[in-house]
Amino acid sequence: MKSRYKTILEEHWTDFSKKFIDESLDSFTKLITQGKENGINWKKIEFINVDYTLENSLPGITGLKCNYNFSFKDKQYQISIKSVEILQSGMYISELNSNNIEEK
Repeated sequence: MKSRYKTILEEHWTDFSKKFIDESLDSFTKLITQGKENGINWKKIEFINVDYTLENSLPGITGLKCNYNFSFKDKQYQISIKSVEILQSGMYISELNSNNIEEK
């Protein structure tokens, strides 16, 4: 399954990378805007940690759901990043689709 995934990725890299960049930029812009609307000054946030859970969404491929935890003015927040795939050479974010900041 991993070799099939790698082959598909290599064959469609140009299309995929453009789509990935466009979608990631859109998602990132929405997060920044939402944070500003909630009064978050991104230059003054404090990193807490990143936690993750393993998910098996496709046979033979283990993925992660990552949570980026930070604080600003004594409030804690979390941004969830889905679709992080574990590959032999490291981790790969196959889709940055996180349009929500949750207060914890």
